[in-house]
Amino acid sequence: MIAATELLQTSTDLDKRQTWLSEIVLSCGWAALDQVNNVLELTRLGSEQSDSYKLSDFSPMQIVRDLMLQNEPHAAKRGNQLRFEEPAGPLPSVTAPRQLFLRVLYNLVGNAIKFTDAGSVTVTLRADLVEDGRKLHLAFDVTDTGIGIAEQDLERIFHNFETLDASYARMREGTGLGLGIAKLSAEAMGGSIHVVSNLGKGSTFTFDVTLPVAVEAAPSNTAAAPGTGDENQPMHILVVEDNPINSLLLTEMLRLRGHVVANAVDGVEAVEKAAVTAFDLILTDISMPRMDGVEATRRIRQQGACRDVPIIGVTANADPDRMPEFLSAGMNDVLVKPVTRNALMTLIANHARRAAQPAAAPVPPAAVEPPVLNKAVFRETMQEMGAAFVERIADRLLIEAESLIDELEDHARTGNHEAAAKAAHKTAGAAAAIGLAGLHFALSRYETAARNGDTAAMSAGLDRIRSLLPRTLLDLRENGLSLASSRTAAQ
Repeated sequence: MIAATELLQTSTDLDKRQTWLSEIVLSCGWAALDQVNNVLELTRLGSEQSDSYKLSDFSPMQIVRDLMLQNEPHAAKRGNQLRFEEPAGPLPSVTAPRQLFLRVLYNLVGNAIKFTDAGSVTVTLRADLVEDGRKLHLAFDVTDTGIGIAEQDLERIFHNFETLDASYARMREGTGLGLGIAKLSAEAMGGSIHVVSNLGKGSTFTFDVTLPVAVEAAPSNTAAAPGTGDENQPMHILVVEDNPINSLLLTEMLRLRGHVVANAVDGVEAVEKAAVTAFDLILTDISMPRMDGVEATRRIRQQGACRDVPIIGVTANADPDRMPEFLSAGMNDVLVKPVTRNALMTLIANHARRAAQPAAAPVPPAAVEPPVLNKAVFRETMQEMGAAFVERIADRLLIEAESLIDELEDHARTGNHEAAAKAAHKTAGAAAAIGLAGLHFALSRYETAARNGDTAAMSAGLDRIRSLLPRTLLDLRENGLSLASSRTAAQ
């Protein structure tokens, strides 16, 4: 159904009303697919596969703070106040499946907002160390002043596909999967969820779980202070990036982790700043005007305050043939876009306080066409930056992509393939940064075709880029963004 509707949109001439109706069909199709994915997730959680979720160290306090930022726009639309009542003292990090932990709280907070109007949603965290400090007991109360739940319904709200009665279902959108997934996620971590509610007055859902304290984790609810000597201490980082969207995303991602960030718009400015300031780390884009990242790295290595500072290349096009060139120029590593929070923070930790030594080239990704939206990257960016921030970036990017199509057509007519390749590269990196995997892939393929002078592939690539824009818009809308300001919305 989805494929047939896409062909209808891209291979026939539709008027505005027909386009609008076809978008509804696509929207419903992707919503149905999302529901199928939720069912598969429930199947995984209810089977022996539930122990396959990766363990990681994270701060429970920071998880809730990020959720509050992410859900503020959603709460505001319903006239709700969103509050987080933190414990008085700092808490240690824990070791657990972060994906499951986040899913429980995400569903509980989202559910509370959905069933509350002109009221409040409050998350209260109670915590205490147990087993001689080896474990941390956590109890999260998610309290709303919403419509409440009748006593006879308190058990069955956790049943899959349960939306209570027909009138309840009509009042609020939903498939009845959220609480079922939250319950199974909590139980997979050895925890539980309980609820108390008064019909018409509100509800309190309590997520109770005990998790191992992270090894050598010091109690903290803020970024590590300078001079602590671990890889999490704040660093002074130079971000070299000509695309303002990429620069903004990288800068905010680093600042949220307590790092101090300076910016340069190209290699020339990077060399000038690196000559006089001893940064702890340099992140540089590869392809930039005036001077690219490779030449800038060579010059930084020759003299100045950053001769021995780790330099990390950031690129949207991981051509394996160019990796030796990047590393021989003096780069310590290469980070392939999309730049996820985990990949970036792991890389920073690996290079913190390390002398400059060339690293092994990363394995390039296989050239298999990805989905339109990389949901893992998109959700991580939403969690890290908040929905309002991502919405602004996505809107700018879609408008930029529309203008890019005209620019690429002009370059193709004049035979300026090098300019076309550079223009595609610039937008490809921005698309990858927020998880627009389909657009990133299409632009990267177009860049390669332009550099090779393959006009037939360029023409086909441009058609693919054009057809991806409405699909990308729909996917972003389906994942919670309002992008009516984009001109794509009217196409």
